[in-house]
Amino acid sequence: MQINDNAEDEQLKPSSSSIPSSSSWKRISSIPEESELSSLKIASFPFSDRQICHVCKRSSLAYCPYCRIPHEKYPPPQVVLPIKLDIVKHPKERVKKSTAIHAKIISPDQTNIWDFPDIPTFDPSVTLCLFPSADAKSLDELDLTKYDRAVFIDCTWNQTGTICQDPRITALQKVKIKDHRTLFWRYQHEGPEFLATIEAIYYFFKEFWMTTHKGEYNGELDNLLYYYAFQYEQIQSVYVEDKEKRLSRHFSEQYIRARRSQEQMKSSLHKTDETKHETKEVGTEKMEPSDCIKDNHNPNTK
Repeated sequence: MQINDNAEDEQLKPSSSSIPSSSSWKRISSIPEESELSSLKIASFPFSDRQICHVCKRSSLAYCPYCRIPHEKYPPPQVVLPIKLDIVKHPKERVKKSTAIHAKIISPDQTNIWDFPDIPTFDPSVTLCLFPSADAKSLDELDLTKYDRAVFIDCTWNQTGTICQDPRITALQKVKIKDHRTLFWRYQHEGPEFLATIEAIYYFFKEFWMTTHKGEYNGELDNLLYYYAFQYEQIQSVYVEDKEKRLSRHFSEQYIRARRSQEQMKSSLHKTDETKHETKEVGTEKMEPSDCIKDNHNPNTK
């Protein structure tokens, strides 16, 4: 799995040249039955209007990406992770483009975000790092009871070298997860297996959970995709309301659910490839050509 997490946060300030303006959105409160995400146990969406952050005074819809906190009017569901999460962010990563922030808001007590190079020295004996290096192992190859922390790298692929060559990162056990197809809304050239950072985080922890719970899973971590699912469904709703609407240059025709054929609908974008992903994993957020990588730039995923 690759990470491509460089997408602009639609909840903040959608670009008129890419994602449909927020003024054209139909406010949604839940995931529709026809969605690829309908099987997930995700809380309802209460968002009705933009709010002013009580700390920095900036305006946004669901949460403040600068302060990494939810708006008081819209408290999000909370998720208890099986182990701690540390996100190492490249200093040039744009705040509004990072989906990694979702994890900090939804699991605040277990998640830390560090701005490289100001990161701690992690204990290699208890810390995993999601990154598709040659020596990366699958989770089922390890004794996961030994580990209490996972590190994700939040940057574009062009930025991974500096971070991944740091001794504090090279000392860590690298791991990989199974391939998954992204639902990220911005077009990127790497391929559908390049995930947004929050997708990589979700799939890693879900796989970790199932490995340590004998394959059992009952949606305990699904709300990690809470904000991501909301943004995805808002975009889809625009094209449901207006089936003649001109398609954004960031989407393929098949990306919009309302424009897929029956055959395409059967093979959902969210379908998982059961083969192990071989290369590129950490947090690669999807990118615009001008940005190198958007929220799909993380070396942990796309």
